[in-house]
Amino acid sequence: NANDESGNGNHMRVNGATLTEDRLQVKNSAYDINSNNQTLTIDDNFGLELEAFTYSLWVNFESINEHHTVFLNNNTSYKGMMLQIHNQISNNKAELILDIGNGTAWDPLRVDNPITLNKWVNILVTYKAKKGRIYLDGKLIVGRDDMAQIAQADGKSVFGGHWNEINNDTFNGQIDDIRIYNRALSET
Repeated sequence: NANDESGNGNHMRVNGATLTEDRLQVKNSAYDINSNNQTLTIDDNFGLELEAFTYSLWVNFESINEHHTVFLNNNTSYKGMMLQIHNQISNNKAELILDIGNGTAWDPLRVDNPITLNKWVNILVTYKAKKGRIYLDGKLIVGRDDMAQIAQADGKSVFGGHWNEINNDTFNGQIDDIRIYNRALSET
């Protein structure tokens, strides 16, 4: 379901996404997203300030075209953050990219060839005091301590869909167990 299980009332709005089987084969427990009009959103009033955060979710990619938004928290160019999977078709390479917007540019943290299609993976990203980290299935894959200072966005959090109105490549797969924290979780 899309209900906030923390008790804080930050429920997601389901926009066209359909319920499907999750990574544990439990029916109607994950969301299938495969078009621009299918997203999961949390309104911008849920109180997440982006000075420090952790986003954790289980994802199953069915395909990767060029740009797929896994999630974003922005509605203004170069503010907030986004996580996308980018397939560079010219060199047959996929990248998982955490972009931090400083108000004038995106500062990327990249993982090359991070996923296997049609296989569930836990993606966890953290950010605090210019320190960004990407974990896959609980293992630290990449980190930087010199990322941009994040510029606050006034948008909502969106899972799935596409990252801008110009590029219509959409997320194609399933998303489950989204967790959002207003702090960077530690490795322990």
